[in-house]
Amino acid sequence: MSFSISIDGIDELVSRLDAAGKSDFLDDSLGSIGAELVTSKFQKYPPVPAGSRYARTNKLRGSWMHKASGGTLTISSGGVPYNRYVMDEDMQTHFHAEHGWNTAQGILLANIDRVKKIIIKDLQKILGGS
Repeated sequence: MSFSISIDGIDELVSRLDAAGKSDFLDDSLGSIGAELVTSKFQKYPPVPAGSRYARTNKLRGSWMHKASGGTLTISSGGVPYNRYVMDEDMQTHFHAEHGWNTAQGILLANIDRVKKIIIKDLQKILGGS
């Protein structure tokens, strides 16, 4: 399961960053955003349902990764075959939805405005407010 955030107009932006000698900045900024989203949102489990005897393995938590490259931030979960049934909007089971599991798409949508603000603030800082 993989989800990406891409930036429209990336070619012009990369050209401006290259001209400013800051070509790695965008991937660094997206990488730090990805790390924060993974640790604070994607890896967050809801409370254990009352009366549950299931012992969580935390494999899903440990499967979330992020990568920033070429102006695209990709957040993915690999190696856990059931990840889609827990956190994918289209395949999430009723059980997981009823017990408070957020979907990956929901997490991205809920945080997209904050991500945009961070990127804009970082870009303004690195490009001198332009």
